Amino acid sequence: MGNKIREIRESIGLSQEQLASETHISRVYLSKIETGKSKPSYLIAYRLSKRLGKPLEELFFNLDGNHGLQCVTETCY
Repeated sequence: MGNKIREIRESIGLSQEQLASETHISRVYLSKIETGKSKPSYLIAYRLSKRLGKPLEELFFNLDGNHGLQCVTETCY
C-alpha cells in the first residue's frame, strides 16, 4: 500500500509535506506509511485515497487486467 501511495503522490506532484498537511497527519507518519513501517487506520487510508483521487481499493490492490486483483498488503481477505 505504501509504495502505491508514494507512486500516486509523486505522479501528481505532491510532496510528503503537502499530502500530510492536507490529510491532517504528520509528514513523519506519512513517511512511515509509504515505507511500510506503519499501517494507516481506515480513516487515514480513506483521507489519503480521497486526496489522491483514487478509490480506496486501488491503494490496497494492484489492478492488473491480466492477473486480476493482487493484494499489496500483508493480509488480504
